[in-house]
Amino acid sequence: GKAMVPFLTDGPESALGMMRHHAQLWEAWGGMTEVVRTGEAADRGPSFRRGKEDARRFTFAMRDGAIRFAPAVAEELDLGDCRHLYDLGGGPGVYSVEIARRHPDLKVTVLDLPNVVEVGREIVAEYGDVADRVRFHACDLSNDALPKGADAALLSHVIHGEPEEGVRSMFAKVAAILPRGGLFIVRDFFLSPDRTQPPDASLFSMNMLVATRGGRSYSAQECEGWLRKVGFATVTYRKSKAAPDTGYLFARR
Repeated sequence: GKAMVPFLTDGPESALGMMRHHAQLWEAWGGMTEVVRTGEAADRGPSFRRGKEDARRFTFAMRDGAIRFAPAVAEELDLGDCRHLYDLGGGPGVYSVEIARRHPDLKVTVLDLPNVVEVGREIVAEYGDVADRVRFHACDLSNDALPKGADAALLSHVIHGEPEEGVRSMFAKVAAILPRGGLFIVRDFFLSPDRTQPPDASLFSMNMLVATRGGRSYSAQECEGWLRKVGFATVTYRKSKAAPDTGYLFARR
């Protein structure tokens, strides 16, 4: 009835973005038999790289997913005296908005693909209280060097879409641009050392198997090792209370 209208029409409460995203995932899961038979990951690029319309659908889906968790996640992030945060692969900018609201002196820049940045700017413009402090910079995290200028970086729900070499490359790029003492926060579905628990994170890893070329869920321990190898002096893991089955790695240069 009328109660469902806000969720099924384009608007601030709309769930259409995530529903369309799930429709694409249904198609991807249809390839599970072939993936199991061959033992190879799906030969699929991520939808946000397939053109403007797919990037738009994906970015709005990520907005729909972020709105529920962003305020509480922002409360969990201790950014101390950081002055400029890069939200790497921050898409719709919803987490950046909530972080900016809690840190009035912090400048936040979302770095993402050009087609995604275009949509993110449109979304963040709706948040008049912080829109002037959340900037966007077009950048391909997988293929481009990162610009300098930040003393903190957040990589939230990005690494599960990348194969191991891609994750390690991203970690190295962040280490190269942060100053001594700089903060790097990695947020994701982290698995136990045997990579079977928790169940939701393990199931999500299967989703990456059918939906990407080599993405999966990672354990906190393997990520900590890669972070230390590229120059982070301390790495601390903390489970999130705001979003089930997710956690944070706080790494300092």
